Amino acid sequence: NTGVLALVPERGASQLYAIASDMVVNMAISPDGKLIASTTGERVARLNRWDDGAEVFALTMKGVAAALAFSSDGKLFAVGDQNSVRVFALDTLELVFQRDTDDNAVIGLEFSPDSTRLAAATSSSGDDGLFIVDLGAGTVRVLEVKDAAMDLSFSPDGHRLLAAQGSGMLTIWQDGKEPASV
Repeated sequence: NTGVLALVPERGASQLYAIASDMVVNMAISPDGKLIASTTGERVARLNRWDDGAEVFALTMKGVAAALAFSSDGKLFAVGDQNSVRVFALDTLELVFQRDTDDNAVIGLEFSPDSTRLAAATSSSGDDGLFIVDLGAGTVRVLEVKDAAMDLSFSPDGHRLLAAQGSGMLTIWQDGKEPASV
């Protein structure tokens, strides 16, 4: 484990850009391919330009920043740590939403396909384990889980949310109805 995230420019380029860290925890590429997001063991979330590796944004987190996501429309960026979920507008890098998670580590983030909602999974079970943010209204809907949700995925139409829980259970919520588990 070298703790280096390497950005390799387009074909034909001879330069390699590296972001040094003690540990890269997570990474994602923006939908337009121009930015790469990374979270590190140093409790920092970063955005770097793909073409030259330049850092355009760094955020020191309260805990290890373990989850991140870009919205599919490329307008938003979300990061979660041991204490909160934060959403930033990519054009201004201004904070547009924040929710504290009461020391429950955020372990999964997923934007809906239309980029209007953000689902967040925490290390908790019960009514703190999973929530969906309506980013237009700024409202939060809490979904109860029996065990910590380890991964999240919206269906392509955005009407269903699938949560994989640590117990091996898959739970599906459809348009606000009671969940079905398999």
